Amino acid sequence: MKKFLFILLILIASCENDDTNKISECIDPEKWGTIVACPEYIDQVCGCDNITYANDCFAKAAGVVTWTEGACN
Repeated sequence: MKKFLFILLILIASCENDDTNKISECIDPEKWGTIVACPEYIDQVCGCDNITYANDCFAKAAGVVTWTEGACN
């Protein structure tokens, strides 16, 4: 739960500098409050919000709707 809240805070902070339309297409706000137990393996993905997540489960838990394999640049 602490990791989810930490990721959520980072997501919110990073969204302040992005174009609102891009974020609204990238993030599903209905997923933000969802409690998800994600596995602790590392298989990094780059979310459409340009944040690197440990794996796709953490990206989904943050409400990210699309991502690519690997860390963000």
